[in-house]
Amino acid sequence: LMKKILFFALSLALFAACSKPASNLTYVSDTFTVNGSCGMCKTNIEKAAKIPGVATAVWNQKANSLTVKYAPSKVDIMAVHKSIAAAGYDTDKAHGDDAAYGKLPGCCKYRDK
Repeated sequence: LMKKILFFALSLALFAACSKPASNLTYVSDTFTVNGSCGMCKTNIEKAAKIPGVATAVWNQKANSLTVKYAPSKVDIMAVHKSIAAAGYDTDKAHGDDAAYGKLPGCCKYRDK
């Protein structure tokens, strides 16, 4: 009986420890230009932007703007620009990698339009 009580107590303590938030990060939002042209671009840009420290990334196709919510204590905003550029997309602070741009599907070739 004592082993069962001890097991239950330890299980409860472990559950309580694991269910607490990892930390109280402060998030900020930033919106900047990211060139693209279609729904596939939206998927690629948002995926490239969601590096560790970025909570959300939403690209607006009509405005060619990306809004990211990120923790500045975990990630520098230039790292987000560079990740998007590595995927072949131009931002207002980083030129998209030319080789990656060349591999984008035809519908995503915004520079050629």
